[in-house]
Order: sequence, then structure tokens, then C-alpha cells
Amino acid sequence: MLLLCYYTFLTFILGVGEDDFTEAEALLSPYLSRYPKSAIFLFFAGRIEEIKGNINEAIKKFEEGCSAQQAWKQFHHMCYWELMWCFAYKGMWKMAYFYADLLSKENRWSKAMYVYMKAAFLSMLPRGEPRPFGEDEVALFRQVSSFKQKIAGKSPPTEKFAIRKARRYKASEHTPLPVPALEMMYMWNGFTVLRKQQELLEGTLNTLTQAEKQLQEVPGNPLMLREILVGVDMCESSIYTCAKQILCSVGVCIFGWISHG
Repeated sequence: MLLLCYYTFLTFILGVGEDDFTEAEALLSPYLSRYPKSAIFLFFAGRIEEIKGNINEAIKKFEEGCSAQQAWKQFHHMCYWELMWCFAYKGMWKMAYFYADLLSKENRWSKAMYVYMKAAFLSMLPRGEPRPFGEDEVALFRQVSSFKQKIAGKSPPTEKFAIRKARRYKASEHTPLPVPALEMMYMWNGFTVLRKQQELLEGTLNTLTQAEKQLQEVPGNPLMLREILVGVDMCESSIYTCAKQILCSVGVCIFGWISHG
């Protein structure tokens, strides 16, 4: 079990070995064959499909894992977290919001992160589109810091990041975050999943292109964020020349900004 966690989570988050699934599949295969309805083995099967870029198959496995047992609710929360990201990879922001909302109501691990993700997914929707349950992303961003918690005397790094990002919404006249869901996806190394399917990469690039007009209205750093994400997206698409030009131009801008800061 520890080896499955290592091959499906640790190597992925650290960015090493994410293209090698043979060890994980070899470990899981005999157990899944013997216990095809096991919730935990279905979860790992879904995780393998997810990092392989087979998002629809991953969603199916995670949903089967949730249906396989009802006694261990915390296990459902593990599946909800992965389902949230699966729908985010597909650009289905309302479905991603739905699972973030479930986590915020049922799980105590990091309510600040869950509320931040709810707000991030809502902010990816067109401005005039109705929000689920009548919620508002600005109000959610303003609530994030109130859910801050400490584990062994310290807040989790991801929670600190979410709280810091949400601070800009405290002011009545605030500058909105440009593409917060994609930014958090990049933090969790999610672009390595996107690159497994050209359709997913193209969808992400289209999202960034549509957000470009809004980003150009925001001075400085947020526009750089968009360029960084576009550069990473192109790099994952193997468009290395364009990616290099974009990322180098961002580096020059950051250096100039720091020099004159």
C-alpha cells in the first residue's frame, strides 16, 4: 500500500517518474483482479488512470470506489478530492465546484483550501452565468482566512498560499485573481496530467486565451501569471520554441520589475 502511495502520489507531486506507471500497475493488478469491488483498490486504479490522462476512466473508478462502501466517509473525501481535479482538468468548473463544496461541508482537513477552491472554480465561469446555490466567489474568497488552522503549530503551505491569494478580495475595490483554478492546478503539478491528452491541453490554452483580455486590464504580476501558464502549457504541448520565448520574456520583465522595485 505504501508503494502504491509512493508511485501514484509522491512521485507525481514531486514531478519525478510521472510517466512511468508500470510499477504501480504491476503492484495493483493482482489485488484488483482478486478484489475487483475493493474501494481502496478502485481508488488507486482511478489514480493511475488520472495521472495517465484517462480522465473519464478515472472518474468512473473513483465513483465506483465511492459506491463500493458507505461506512468509511473519509475515504469518500479522498475520492471527492480526485474527482474535483478530474473535472477541473476537463474544464467542467461547476462539477469541480460541486466536489469542493462537498469537501468544505464534510471534511475538516483544510476548510480554507476547500473554500478557496470553490471560489476559484466559480471565478472561472463567465461573469453573467448563474452560480450554483447562489454563491458568490468574492464572498467566498473573503471567508478563506477565517478557516485558517494549524497542524502541529503550523498552517499547511497550500493553505497559507490560498489565504495570501484571497487577501486581495478584502478591499471593497479589489483586483480579481485572473485564473486561480489553473494556478492551483499548476501548483499541484496538474499540467503533467493535461499533457497526456492534447484535447485537455488545448482546452486549457483556450481558457487562458479567453482570459487574456481581462488579464490585460490588471497591471503587472497577474499578466505575468497568464504568460507563465501559457508558456508551461505550450511546453507540455512540445511547442518548445514558443514556450521558451514566452518564459524568457516573463523572466526579463520580472528582473526589470525587481531591479526598479
